[in-house]
Amino acid sequence: MQVNQHASMTYLDLIKVALRHHPDILLIGEIRDSQTAQATIQAALSGHLVFSTIHANSASTVGNRLLELGVDKTLLKDVLKVTIYQRLLQQVNGSLAAIADWKEDWQILDQPTSDFGSSWKEVLDGAFKSKRISSKVYEEYKKLPRRQQVEFLSLLGQLIQSGYSINQATNFIQQISRESSWVKNLNLELAKGKNFAFAIKPYLNNSLNFQIGMADRYGNLEKILLQLADFSEKCLKQENKIKQILRYPLVLVFLLIGIAVAVKIFLLPILSSWSNQQRVDFVDEYFWFKVLGVVLMTLLFLFYRWQSFKKMSKLKQLAFYTKIPLFGKTLNHLINYQFSLQLSMLTASGLQISQIAKDISKNNSHSVESDFAEKLVEMLEDGHSFSDYFHELSFLDPTINIYFQQGANKELLNRNLKIYSKISYEKFLTSVDRLISLIHPLSFAIVGIGIVLLYLSMLMPMYQTLGGLNQ
Repeated sequence: MQVNQHASMTYLDLIKVALRHHPDILLIGEIRDSQTAQATIQAALSGHLVFSTIHANSASTVGNRLLELGVDKTLLKDVLKVTIYQRLLQQVNGSLAAIADWKEDWQILDQPTSDFGSSWKEVLDGAFKSKRISSKVYEEYKKLPRRQQVEFLSLLGQLIQSGYSINQATNFIQQISRESSWVKNLNLELAKGKNFAFAIKPYLNNSLNFQIGMADRYGNLEKILLQLADFSEKCLKQENKIKQILRYPLVLVFLLIGIAVAVKIFLLPILSSWSNQQRVDFVDEYFWFKVLGVVLMTLLFLFYRWQSFKKMSKLKQLAFYTKIPLFGKTLNHLINYQFSLQLSMLTASGLQISQIAKDISKNNSHSVESDFAEKLVEMLEDGHSFSDYFHELSFLDPTINIYFQQGANKELLNRNLKIYSKISYEKFLTSVDRLISLIHPLSFAIVGIGIVLLYLSMLMPMYQTLGGLNQ
């Protein structure tokens, strides 16, 4: 049956007509709006097998799309059995082939979602390794490397600061970029009327997507893009600085390991042959078996602890990380910076924090930000206050809570949060620089200890051999 709006034959009307015939299988061309989504769910609840299509970024995000259209999550869990994400990709021989990824039952709503889904990436990697698709097609549908994400945001921020609109900036980037296939796809999506947050989603990581999505919905998108560009660029510079500092000590460590192996294999047997004893060594013959046993037991223990750690909520994991000496304080500054920045953006929208938290928690994005929102909603529904929320999450600075307690002046609150986020940001950068300054002495101390142990491993057998000769 064909949809005909002029004849009052909408999706909803046709679904009702089709259900009167008790079909074994019901095919619904596309779920476009909340009415069609609700009718599709009702048809499935009546026991019919329903197939339909919907625009989504991955098999994992189909559930989120239906939730956005107003479908009840409990009903969705009852009826949604399989989601399939399919794309037609050009093969090396020029023909088109359908490459698909799918999720079943609990995987759709309960597993963490990513831009294209981890399974989709595996399918895409498999198609590339088997030479079914070219490197050009592979790069086009693969998430951007972190460096490329930062470069794009940095250039986009500079263009916006120069007076370009987002659409003008992306068109300019397409013209000057060497690898512009993904930017071209981005501009095509924007030309179709899709907002920037939705169009950029397949190419950026979850954290960036969340912040851009919230800015697009509640705040000033262009301003947030400038902040994200600045923050991402500085983080990348810090990472590159750490890599450069670690390069020389790591080379020394590998050389030290190589020398130690050479001494063990070549030098120690020669020293042993100088003695009349069968074995001259400062360790017993089972020493390396004991070391291996200790290492294996340690690895098994760490593996068990890691499996337990992965089952913890993201908020509990953050609480653990912030208690690690040296590193924890740096992470604490970063968490409070991002938390206060998000709050300043959300409070500027004029909505209540509790209302925004409920909205974020319904998105089911499985991000850290979503966990923060779900925790707040849970505590508020249990009768706890906003102050209890900060007491529960001890890694959040109580200063932020004080700003909320000072009064209902939203302009003052927003200004205080922005100032606090800037202060936390500077503290984060200072803390990172302090950590970097400790890397060199610590790494050389480790190398020095290794050299001393290496010398001992050579001198002890020589000392024992000389002692045997004197006797």
